[in-house]
Amino acid sequence: MLHAKIAIIVFGIISLASFVLYLVDKLQAENRLPRIPEWVLLLVPFLGGGTGAVFGMLVFHHKTNHWYFTLINSIAFVWQAALVIYFVFSGIV
Repeated sequence: MLHAKIAIIVFGIISLASFVLYLVDKLQAENRLPRIPEWVLLLVPFLGGGTGAVFGMLVFHHKTNHWYFTLINSIAFVWQAALVIYFVFSGIV
């Protein structure tokens, strides 16, 4: 039970970090400064930041024209949401 709660908290923290990464990369792009590598923006969602990546794309309108960002971030979001739903409905949380 404690492990599930910790996992949900970790997902939240990494999602917040992912959201901030999309903001920073958007600002860097607008100001023609060095960018965050795409592999970082694609890896962080699978480490628990799927929700933040999806919201970062939508809120900042960043990387939305790249189909692979939409696909990969959506898959990361779905597996994390499924895991959280499993935790909740199985009584683990």
